[in-house]
Amino acid sequence: MNNVSMSRASRRELLLVSGLLMAVGCLIYVPHVIDGGFTIDDWGHAAAGQYFRDGIFETYWQVTPNRPVLVVYVPLTFMLFGPHASVHLAWALFLAVLMSIALYALLRRLSMQSRHAATIALLLLLFPWSDAARFWATASHINLGITFGIAGLILALRGFDELAAGRIGRERILHAGAVLLYALSVLTYEIAGITLLFAGALYLTRASWRVVRWRWALDSTVVAACLAWSATKADRVRPPLEQMLEHAEQLGNGAATIFARASMPFATLDRWVVVAVLATIAVSALIAWSLQRVGDDTKQVLQRWLITLGGGLFVAVAGWVLYIPADPYYQVDSPGVGNRTNVMAAIGVILVVYSALVLAATLLFRGKENRKSFATVLVTILAVLLAIGYARDTRRDQLAWANATDETDWMLASLEASLPEPPPESTVYTFNYPGSHAPGILIFSFSWDLNGAIKLVYDDPTLAGYPILEGARMRCDRRRVGPTEMGWAPAQSAAYGAAFFVDVARSRAERIDSRQQCLRAVDRFTPGPLIRAP
Repeated sequence: MNNVSMSRASRRELLLVSGLLMAVGCLIYVPHVIDGGFTIDDWGHAAAGQYFRDGIFETYWQVTPNRPVLVVYVPLTFMLFGPHASVHLAWALFLAVLMSIALYALLRRLSMQSRHAATIALLLLLFPWSDAARFWATASHINLGITFGIAGLILALRGFDELAAGRIGRERILHAGAVLLYALSVLTYEIAGITLLFAGALYLTRASWRVVRWRWALDSTVVAACLAWSATKADRVRPPLEQMLEHAEQLGNGAATIFARASMPFATLDRWVVVAVLATIAVSALIAWSLQRVGDDTKQVLQRWLITLGGGLFVAVAGWVLYIPADPYYQVDSPGVGNRTNVMAAIGVILVVYSALVLAATLLFRGKENRKSFATVLVTILAVLLAIGYARDTRRDQLAWANATDETDWMLASLEASLPEPPPESTVYTFNYPGSHAPGILIFSFSWDLNGAIKLVYDDPTLAGYPILEGARMRCDRRRVGPTEMGWAPAQSAAYGAAFFVDVARSRAERIDSRQQCLRAVDRFTPGPLIRAP
């Protein structure tokens, strides 16, 4: 078959797999597009896109200078799509599918067989321990950032193919495009940055060190500069070394949990037992590889998948290590919105788990007649079971997010019924309603989410609103009332006469006109629980 025919066949194959991934994505996630809604940051972004367009990019620059691509991307999407949650969630679905397609294309360019590459891409799309980036509109930018990085790798590898064919000019253009995409990736969301620093390891599959070294050096310089920008511009307090070491241990324990769940979605086994099994498979495969004769088919298969497993382990660690100096809130095994920490690492986890399946099947049937056929059947069965398990868990998560959306809608309806027409420039404090449907599955939990929602619900950008939850208390000063304790600021207080207390569960509202009335109302209005009681 000539090169033109091969290229056409590859394009047809890519279109076929893309269609399959899109079909599965729609089957699994369209119910959330229909039933889901906004959460956390979505409300604030939607209100900003609706009412505060003048100077919006400058405003976002003040908040997120460490991620300059987001300064444009986030407000632009909320201005384009408006306050329509279903449109934003459809876009999140598209980005998730696009990332899986990009991963498939990269694996195929690295000469992985189509069935293996397609299965890995499918498992990534279904992976339930990073589904916040598919269920939460704002978090979908993580998928976009990673897709930029994967697309850069594809361009760079294609450039080396052009170089091998003697088309130096085209190679330079492609590599320039790759470097640009690497920068866009890190400056969108830095989670792929450590992996991209080592892009040159993939280049060595196409060219010698002498050819690769200067291109790798250029890539690493650009990526390191972008990571440095992100680190220095982020408005974060770096924790002390002792706290970072403790956080690293927590992340390691969480990583073991994710590997265990990803390997055994239908069973609950001790995480370290599962990790030990994965390690045993890898060591056994390495020993078997060393004992096989050079040129033996089994030796080649073992070598290929041992390299893939090692690469996957590196990607997983690189995807998590950036969180070590971050806030201890970021945990690998966090549920709900917290599992966005795994979006990059998910690629590595799946590569490790799938490689272990192939290695185990290869070892099991080594030396037997029709060993390739038997191994293929076993891997296919196990991969189907993984996909079913992932889809089941993702569907379970989707139902929890949908229930939270229903509760959010009910809460806002009760708010409107209790307080039909608050005067302009009023501040509304809500009580007696949970901040979360379940751990990580939020309703209104922060100072900025209800604040944006109230502006949209009443179509009045002068209004403000804050959820008063367990741990917060209202302070009645001489002239103003407002929440106090950690996380609250004087800006969230209101003058008497412009403040309203709303008991959401009882659909009761009271305007607070004086300090004496405030002191009486504080005893009658109870902060809601952080999480709905089971």
